[in-house]
Amino acid sequence: MYYHEVRHPDPAEIQLIDYASRIAGIAIERDRSQSPLTLAFEKIKKSEAQLRQMVDAIPQAIAVLDPEGTVLYANQWMLDYTGLSLEEAMAPNFRTKVVHPEDLEGVHDERRNALSRAMPFENEQRALGKDRKYRWFLIRYNPLRDEHGCILRWYATETDIDDRKQAEQRIRNENLALREEIDLSSMYEEIVGSSESLAV
Repeated sequence: MYYHEVRHPDPAEIQLIDYASRIAGIAIERDRSQSPLTLAFEKIKKSEAQLRQMVDAIPQAIAVLDPEGTVLYANQWMLDYTGLSLEEAMAPNFRTKVVHPEDLEGVHDERRNALSRAMPFENEQRALGKDRKYRWFLIRYNPLRDEHGCILRWYATETDIDDRKQAEQRIRNENLALREEIDLSSMYEEIVGSSESLAV
């Protein structure tokens, strides 16, 4: 295409120049037409990254689930508490690793029924931490719907309620001890007061 001396191109060279200019024009036009779209995707990715940073900074477990309840995303607090990786939290057997064995069946049935009703719901369960200890959590599920009302995602937030549950258990134990003490003292009064031989 480049010559040191001035000359006139022949028809084959003119056709080659024409093809090259068309290809360059198409490339320039494609770049122009994709540029706003590319910018929009870059903005979305940046916004998504910022949103994840904010969600990861919240000191509460947060998970995003698909319509069937499979984990798609778990925030950093949840991963730090469980000691699991994001891939492990997204695995189908995630709940069997984290939920207390005594709670597992009830939570599974309750959750399955609630997901099928497609309404916000909540449950309480014990979850295993990386320290190998269980703590009680209140889990709230809220659906995200499309314009037709179909569920796109579930958002689950887990609030640590272990202190409250421990206090409730202490109160139950104290009430039980008091009832036993009252029963014993009333039984003793009946023995003392109703015996004929003692009354004589």
